[in-house]
Amino acid sequence: MFKKFTTILNQAVEAIANPLPLQGDFQYHWHSITSYFLDKKDKRDSIEDTNIVSHLDQMLSILVEEETTSDSGSTGPCMEFLLQHNLLDALYALGRTDSPPGMKQEVLLFVTKFLNRTQQPLLPHVNVHQPVYRLIGLCGEIRASPTEIQEIKFLCTICAKLKADPYLVNFFIEVPKTEKQSKAADNQSKFFLVDSLLKLSCSEDSRVAVKACEGLMLCASLTEDKAATCLVKHTQFCKQLATRFVQLYNKLPKNMEPQCVGFTEANWGLDSIDGVEDMTSFPGKRQLVSFLSWLDYCDQLIQMCHPLIAKSLSSAIRCTFLEKCLHPQLLHTFC
Repeated sequence: MFKKFTTILNQAVEAIANPLPLQGDFQYHWHSITSYFLDKKDKRDSIEDTNIVSHLDQMLSILVEEETTSDSGSTGPCMEFLLQHNLLDALYALGRTDSPPGMKQEVLLFVTKFLNRTQQPLLPHVNVHQPVYRLIGLCGEIRASPTEIQEIKFLCTICAKLKADPYLVNFFIEVPKTEKQSKAADNQSKFFLVDSLLKLSCSEDSRVAVKACEGLMLCASLTEDKAATCLVKHTQFCKQLATRFVQLYNKLPKNMEPQCVGFTEANWGLDSIDGVEDMTSFPGKRQLVSFLSWLDYCDQLIQMCHPLIAKSLSSAIRCTFLEKCLHPQLLHTFC
C-alpha cells in the first residue's frame, strides 16, 4: 500500500514542469505536501507540527481565484492539474491512514470546501466522484470519532449536491458487474452514503445525529428509482429507523400520567430539555420528547420520500413497532 502511494506521489512531483504563474504556486504547495511524506515517512508528527494545512488552504484559494478569473465554464490549468494527476485520490489515501494524526480531518475539510466553493459541476468527473465515494466509506466507521463533525459536514455537502442534481446519485451506488457477483452475499449493491449517515445518526452528539437524519431525508427524497430500490433492499435504513421506535418507546416510564403525554408537544430537531427543565418537569419528559420527536421525524420523512421508500418504511414501523411491540402490550392491558 505504501509503495503504491509513494509511486503516486512521485508521479505527481514529476508532473510539475514549466507552470504558469498561478499554476506554479498551486504546484509548489502540492509539491510541498508530497515532499513531506516522501522525506518524513517514518515520523508521526501531529498535523499541527507541519505546514500541510497551510498548503491545502493555499491550494483551495488558488482554485477559487482561478475559477473566478477564468471564462465561465472553462477549466483552468490548476484545476486541470488536480484532475489529471488525481490529487483527490492521493488525499483520500492520506486521510485513510490518518498520518500524520489529524490528516483525515483536514482531508475531509479540504474536500468539503472544494465541493462547496467551486462552481463547476465537478462530481461527474471520474477523478472527483471516485475519491469522494471512497471518502464516504471512511465516515462513521469509528464510533465517537473525533472527526464526526467534519464527517457529517462532508456527507451533508454530498447530499446537497445530489438533491440539486439527483442523477449524480448513480455515481455513489456500487452495483455488481455480473449476475454471478450479484448473487453473492458480499457483492450486492451498496449505498455507502446511506450506510455512513445511518451510523452517524446514532452519534451521542445531538448536532451530528440531527444533521445525519437530515442527510437521510435528502437521500430518501431523491427521485431516482435506482437509489430508492438500493436504499430499501441493500441498506438497514427501514430496519434501523423502525427499531429506533422500539428503543425510544421502551425508555418511557411505565407509570407516566396520561395528561402529561397529552400536553407534551415535540418537533424533530428543535426540541431539547436542559437539566433544570428536566428536574422541574414531570418524570420521563425527556424520554417522551425524544419519542415524539422521532415520531415527527418519521412522519415528515414518509411524506417527503420516494413512494417505494415510504411504503417500505411504513411497513417496517407497523411490523417492528406496532405489531411486535405495542400490540402485545395493549392486549395484556385490556385482558
